[in-house]
Amino acid sequence: MNVYNLIGPIGSGKSEAQKILESLDYQCFCADNYVRELYKKKYIIDDIKKIFPKVIENNKINTNLLRQIIFNDITKMN
Repeated sequence: MNVYNLIGPIGSGKSEAQKILESLDYQCFCADNYVRELYKKKYIIDDIKKIFPKVIENNKINTNLLRQIIFNDITKMN
């Protein structure tokens, strides 16, 4: 079995490449989709709330706000 990683910056066409590969019967794993599912889990929400309480709204993670915080402060990203 061969395994390949498809990486690139935002907007570089990774999702489109994945669609093409899947249409050719390649099995693909999208980390973004996996993370979206993790963000729905209570224990993840609770852990993030301890670190970044302002990003929790109605017991959900505001991913836009979380993204803003961590991409604008390298210490918080670490």
